[in-house]
Amino acid sequence: MDIYIAIYSILFLILLAERIKGISGQHKKIIMLITALFLVLFRGLRWETGTDWEQFYDFFYNVSLDSFFNPRYAGTRVIMEPGYTLLNLLFFELTGAYTSLLIFYNAVILWIYYNCSWKYFPQSPINVFICLILFTSPFPLRQGLACAIFLYGIRYILSKDMLKFGITIIIAASMHSSAILLFPCYFFLNKQIPSKLVIVSYTICLFLAESPLLNLIIGQAVTVFAWFMGVDSSLLRKAYVYLSYNKDVDSGLFTQIFSFLRSIVFIAIFCLFRYRKHISNNYNIFFNCFALSLCIGILFKYQMQEITRMQDYFLLGVALLQGYILGILSINKFIIYYVFIILYGSYTIYKYFNQWYDLVVPYKSVIGA
Repeated sequence: MDIYIAIYSILFLILLAERIKGISGQHKKIIMLITALFLVLFRGLRWETGTDWEQFYDFFYNVSLDSFFNPRYAGTRVIMEPGYTLLNLLFFELTGAYTSLLIFYNAVILWIYYNCSWKYFPQSPINVFICLILFTSPFPLRQGLACAIFLYGIRYILSKDMLKFGITIIIAASMHSSAILLFPCYFFLNKQIPSKLVIVSYTICLFLAESPLLNLIIGQAVTVFAWFMGVDSSLLRKAYVYLSYNKDVDSGLFTQIFSFLRSIVFIAIFCLFRYRKHISNNYNIFFNCFALSLCIGILFKYQMQEITRMQDYFLLGVALLQGYILGILSINKFIIYYVFIILYGSYTIYKYFNQWYDLVVPYKSVIGA
């Protein structure tokens, strides 16, 4: 566990680099590139570490040309996304080493984080870059790569280039099929959504999630859909029940109160900065990402939990906002928000390690395998 504590402590300290007097853009690039190189090696050289290790390790060494249609995945036969299958096949044929694939897509993810930090919020690229790292998985895989590709593609929403955005989403969906649902984002993600509507939407989602009403609405919708499509409604209902309630979800009173307070704090902070003078033109699109992540996470906490996978795509926008805000504050307010970032980041990291402790601790590397 010590290595994780050391790494995250250093990352929190790097957030202070943006405040060094006289630091140039070139210095910032060097700091970010050194950080990225270290993390690529840390993530890429892991061995039997991570929640995904056994399944994806097995897939890599069983991949073949027919894997596009009938691949082996952890001893069972399922359909995997073609882009991810192609990556496995390519690196298996070229190197025969799973580590090479890990290094490659972690390098791609961190390069996208680096590129987007400068593209979207060049006022505080170090803060944005580090927040993207802090608030994402320590060992990202398929969906982590798909999320990063979507983040890269947001530039095409801003530039109103539908074709390039569509191509980006197709590439992301080839890594993780959930990304296919992101196509409509082109039409609404950059709209000026009133803050009052975000607050009202959050309130409605909270009410629906904590009451039996949402379950009733979805159940009726399943029945109507089955009737309209002419399929067996009982089969759809079984699928719905399978996706609905997860017994592992912590729904205790303390967790609910903490989640509510956390949401209120973020709503207040992001709404407050949204209307400040001289705010970045890109702020709005990531504010909308925050609103979507908030509503998806609450509304589908118990029902249709597979849909909560979509929240991960928009949480990257939340990380960008936090880094940007940290970079534009005066020194006194910076200290307060910096402490907030440390506390919230520590909670996020603790929550992840508390859930997957036996799978990520101790950290094992290919060097010692």
